[in-house]
Formats: sequence, C-alpha cells, structure tokens
Amino acid sequence: MEDIRAKAYKEVYEILKKVPEEDFNKIPKEVLIMLQTNMDKKYKYKISKDMDFENQQMLRETKILLAIIYRDFWATEYERDRINKKINYDVQKNEENKKEKYNPNEMFKNNRKKQARVQENVNLPSVIEKRNFFAKLVDYIKNRFFNYEIDKDDER
Repeated sequence: MEDIRAKAYKEVYEILKKVPEEDFNKIPKEVLIMLQTNMDKKYKYKISKDMDFENQQMLRETKILLAIIYRDFWATEYERDRINKKINYDVQKNEENKKEKYNPNEMFKNNRKKQARVQENVNLPSVIEKRNFFAKLVDYIKNRFFNYEIDKDDER
C-alpha cells in the first residue's frame, strides 16, 4: 500500500509540473513538499504529449489525489459545493446499500427460518423398515447360496 501511495505521489507531482503556473501556485507549499518527500523517487512516470489527459495511464490513487486537489484548490465555490453534495450522496447510497445487504433483522429472520426447517427435519419420525421373519430368511438363504456358489466356483 505504501508503495502504491508513493508512486501515486510521484505521478501527481509529475502531472502538477505540467499545469499552468497560475494553477500550480494555488496549491499550498506544504502539499507540494509532502508530495516531494513521500514520492517514490526511483519510479519513472512520463506524461505522453500525444495523448489526451483522460487517456493517460495513471494509478487510481493518482486520480483520487488529483480530484482532491481540484476540489480543494482549483474549483469555484459552486463546483466545490456540487462535488461535496455528490460525495455525500454517494456515501449515503453506499451506507443504505450496506444496511440493506447486512440488515441484522433480515439476517436473523433468515436464520430463524433455517433453524425452523432443521428443527422440522429433526422432529420427523425415523422410518424403520419392518420385515417379517420369512423375508429375512429368504434374504439369508439368497446371500448364503450366492456366496456358496462363488466359493464353489473358486474351488474348481
């Protein structure tokens, strides 16, 4: 995780070096120093001049950091408000999905249903096959005769 973060810092710093000076100067020096000190200095990241920015190869973490920089330092008040509302909406939807998916009441309800079905199966009477004496005697004779025939064949 640290390795990815350090690479993302490097990518962000390389991208920021390409933005207009006016926008670059809007970023606090502390943020730039933090990027420089924590980036992976051995990692090579090049921005292709032949490609649109949207098509540039970059880490997901880089995109997140750039979005934060945009929101905090470059966006207008109106844009910042809309971004924050969108983030809050997404977080709220995510929480609702989690509540729905992991609703303890539903989980326990399903467990109770499963337990009831298991309990029903446990309470079912066992079926014991009752065979009369004659059927048992016939089976015994068949088994003895069959085994006897095999043994007799082996002796020949």
